[in-house]
Amino acid sequence: MRRFRNLLMATAASIAAFGAYAEPTFAARPEGTTADVLATFTEVGTVDGAAAQPTVVGRRIVTLQEWQGKVYAGYGDWGANTGPITVSSTPANGTGFTAEFVLDTEAVEVMRPINGHLVVPHTDPRSGASDFALGTPWTESAGVGATHVFDAATLMGDDLWLVGSRGPQAVAWRSADGGATWSVALAVDPSDPGSFARFHFAAVVGGKLFVQAWTGSAGNEGRSYVFDGSSWSRGRPLVERYQQGRRPTAMSGRVVYATSPAGYAGELRVFDGKRATVARSGVLDFAVSGEQVFALGADANVWMSSDMRSWAVVAQAPLDAISITAAGNQLWVGTAASTVWRSTLG
Repeated sequence: MRRFRNLLMATAASIAAFGAYAEPTFAARPEGTTADVLATFTEVGTVDGAAAQPTVVGRRIVTLQEWQGKVYAGYGDWGANTGPITVSSTPANGTGFTAEFVLDTEAVEVMRPINGHLVVPHTDPRSGASDFALGTPWTESAGVGATHVFDAATLMGDDLWLVGSRGPQAVAWRSADGGATWSVALAVDPSDPGSFARFHFAAVVGGKLFVQAWTGSAGNEGRSYVFDGSSWSRGRPLVERYQQGRRPTAMSGRVVYATSPAGYAGELRVFDGKRATVARSGVLDFAVSGEQVFALGADANVWMSSDMRSWAVVAQAPLDAISITAAGNQLWVGTAASTVWRSTLG
């Protein structure tokens, strides 16, 4: 599974050169941007598993997910082959993190509440013995033999999808029995035969599932693949040439998603099944709570919108914040220093 690693690192460098995403600089906020800030953050605690990682990238809290009264943190450095990764959580109104389960993966970059479980794709399985985890109670599951698993979704409400790659192909797998057995729903070769292809996201909108193939040396294909429950067709693109796409989340009949890899700044986009539009630029991460979306800016301001057009600053995060989640009137952010902070909006 690691034979494509060197090519991945070269590809990441070339994408950065094209400006598709940017490493956060954690510089001071520009003057005049914080006049309308309504809330600040207080520290909840340090995620010990992240703090113990051997690399700077591995110590970053790149994803947070509120689920069943707890907030879970994801981290790791699959470019440096770190891991395993310990699933840790904190009570939504408490402090300190508790280790719950050890995952056989080099990184956790997304967590998905699906069908009463928290589904945790294994970004880079370490031994090939497991592809994702389900909680709680926590179990690890195999069956697809993935090289990478970047996202999970459900289309019908009782099925489960994983998307990522196996060898050089981008692959989408589907299970109709909760992950016990799997079948390949779609496999796509790289557009450059000497490279590799991946599906970085699965977006469900309008009763259809959308994926878009990304080739390491060539970027995205100009169209998506669309599954309507019985067959595949070609559809409009969700991301542009060198964008990857991350964690499409339902909101008001559409999906909201980031265009950058976890921990990097890019665009926040919205897709209605026919057309993708840019809602905001310079976004490190986002969270949807009810009919509101919160965008964590590269300047560490947290912006809120209910229509994806008008935005207002509602909170001021630590300068090294790179991830965010939300529930009700509470926000949590994760930082490059392995810490998690919480804010309560007025």
